Amino acid sequence: MTIEELKEILTEKLEKRNTALTYGRTIKQAYDYLKSYDVYSLLQKEQEIINFIEDKYKTNLSSISTKLSGVLKCYTVLNMESKLLKDRIQHHKVLLKIQQDADKEKVMDKKTIDDGNEMIQHCKNEMDKLGEKVKKYINLLNTWDITVQMYCVLKIYLDIGNLRGNEIIHMKILDTDTEDKINYINVKTNKIIIKNHETEKSQKKRIIDIEDKKLMGILKKDWVNI
Repeated sequence: MTIEELKEILTEKLEKRNTALTYGRTIKQAYDYLKSYDVYSLLQKEQEIINFIEDKYKTNLSSISTKLSGVLKCYTVLNMESKLLKDRIQHHKVLLKIQQDADKEKVMDKKTIDDGNEMIQHCKNEMDKLGEKVKKYINLLNTWDITVQMYCVLKIYLDIGNLRGNEIIHMKILDTDTEDKINYINVKTNKIIIKNHETEKSQKKRIIDIEDKKLMGILKKDWVNI
């Protein structure tokens, strides 16, 4: 199947022509970049497509989520499945939610207390669902599944506190300290090191202890202590 034939199928099966054209452009970009010889060979390269889109749009989480959703629609109209894409889209949706919450913190005076409580409760509900899934399917821990990653992000954001969403999104997991100007978790010292934050000029880096043994067990991949 050619890329033009796929575009025609998208136009036929999607209600909105503009949406079909947008999805068509996205898949064409991946098609050209990965130098595929037909659509089906391209759709076998799920991880490469994800890497291409995430690198192209970098920190624009909204664009990444939209573009990946467009690619997933190409699988759908061809009656194909992609769990990898679905999981990655969900991952970016959670990160986008955290980023949006962080942006809302900057205009907190425009929000009501009820709005804030509702937002927090929503995130807690999602964290609990993910926690139950991890507990039920313990093998997810062995592959650092996207479900485990999202659980850790929400656990840090909600339970540890003293962190903004935009301080968590690109946080690294390391087993040593670094001089690089990044936010990271040192799994040897059980500490979060925040170097990129809004008050860094006056406060320099912030250090936060992680006392949650279950969370640290997951981050260390020490399944015995989870």
